[in-house]
Amino acid sequence: MRFDYFEPITLEKAVQLLDAHWGEVKVLAGGTDLLPRLKQRALRPQYVMNLKRIPGLDGLSYHPRRGLAVGALATVRALETFPAVKEHYRPLVEAAGLLGSVQVRHLATVGGNLCNAAPSAELAPPLLALSARARLVGPQGERTLPLAEFFLGPGETALGRGELLVEVLVPPLSPRSGGAYLK
Repeated sequence: MRFDYFEPITLEKAVQLLDAHWGEVKVLAGGTDLLPRLKQRALRPQYVMNLKRIPGLDGLSYHPRRGLAVGALATVRALETFPAVKEHYRPLVEAAGLLGSVQVRHLATVGGNLCNAAPSAELAPPLLALSARARLVGPQGERTLPLAEFFLGPGETALGRGELLVEVLVPPLSPRSGGAYLK
């Protein structure tokens, strides 16, 4: 199978390429879903765009008043082992620990898990329960929406033309609150 491959180094260039080739390009984050589908020829895109060289999309940070910020390219393993997540967001740790094997979690990204919009996505239920918000960037600028509005149906998201999920924002938990995740 032939396709053109893009590897932008800025978010602006990625948005530009995605907008110019809308509907013909598949975005590669961790590749744990996309690559097997390409190998099986279940997908035949004209273009594949790898986001891995864009700096800053893999960050994880926590602030007691602002909560957790998870870059779309943060790996599931990084989320699972991040000290602030282990301390404050136990359901995310439990859900992340159930995604594939440790090797898969080192490749799989939070953004990829969410943007596939699979009903079986491990991270979606705890993030929805935690009132997470999706930060999107596209040709029209930036917007943030509740994760509950990001998912439109199986395999469908609210990503508009040329938009990328760049970050997931999780508010701080109320004092004396807790949670668990059961698959």
